Amino acid sequence: MRVLHVSRPASGGLRQHLATLLNLQSQNGFDVGLAAPAELTGALRNQLPQVRLFPLSITDSPQIVHDLWQALFLASIVRRASPDIVHAHGIRATWISALSPSRTPRVSTVHNLLSLPSSQFRARALLFGFRRTNAAIAVSEAVKRSLSNAGVSDSFVTVIPNGIVLPAPSASVSACDVRNRFGIPQKGPLVLCVARLMSDKGVDVLVRSWPTVRSAHPDATCVIAGDGPDQEYLETLARPEASLKLAGRISDVGSLYAAADVLVIPSRREGQSIVCLEAMASDPGPIVVASSVGGLPEMVRDGDTGFLFPAEDSGALTQTVIRALDSGTDRQALTARARQMVLERYAASKMADRTAEIYASVVASRE
Repeated sequence: MRVLHVSRPASGGLRQHLATLLNLQSQNGFDVGLAAPAELTGALRNQLPQVRLFPLSITDSPQIVHDLWQALFLASIVRRASPDIVHAHGIRATWISALSPSRTPRVSTVHNLLSLPSSQFRARALLFGFRRTNAAIAVSEAVKRSLSNAGVSDSFVTVIPNGIVLPAPSASVSACDVRNRFGIPQKGPLVLCVARLMSDKGVDVLVRSWPTVRSAHPDATCVIAGDGPDQEYLETLARPEASLKLAGRISDVGSLYAAADVLVIPSRREGQSIVCLEAMASDPGPIVVASSVGGLPEMVRDGDTGFLFPAEDSGALTQTVIRALDSGTDRQALTARARQMVLERYAASKMADRTAEIYASVVASRE
């Protein structure tokens, strides 16, 4: 089967999702293409050696004239690639794909919680994208609910969670070496946050909570890995706390998962979290402490596979992190349950197989 994926500019979870899914499809014998902005195709070029890459200038926000031109350009890419399916990722790509005059069947994956714009025109335009799509995939039940609340029929949407390539056991990784590599003190617990530094991720809530966590655990260190538009603001906010380190973007976060005692996901909005899955799959792995928003409670079951707290509540975050740090011998059982859940429900191979089933169903319905 020939598949052409379409995406807006992407970083973080969406970029990783594309790399994982497209590689697996190539390995499974699919003829795979990706039409996307140059910064995304350039970033993925080395990770996707078997994937045909096509430049397509999708912007982050609507620009009607530009969008119409790109929809026509996408139609020309479709003629060249001759796919059986056009698979759009995200609302912007779904919109461009819907505007395209191509008659090739369309599938759309929605990665984030959907809220309709206040403008009636823009809301109708957004829903038009789904009316021109043959099937939709939501990465969590929470994302599916947000689509339903916006007026997209439940019967049209299938939940296929993001999957990850399960890591090899990292027992040979020395926590001491990892701490040396990142300048982390050898003594005391390590609290980790891996996130894009932007408002939706709520990293500022963690930064504000940290002094109180430190008062309960004076030898604790917090490392925040990631970059983004709020980096300068967060660096200023964190500056008085020497035990709070903004490490920037780190390519090898797997070693940090293995060395950390707790991973905090303080998001204000979250469709689903690949970081959560990666941390849970790590062996050894940290206890995951997450805000109870979006798709996070589907993975983090409070007291069973991690701990939850209300989003934006810095006091609750503080107490939940302290609870996790104080969990002692319960940590091993909790992280083992989390790891088993990822193995059973979130393997990348299952994501790829279920996506292929959607393709087959859509193509068969058109015959």
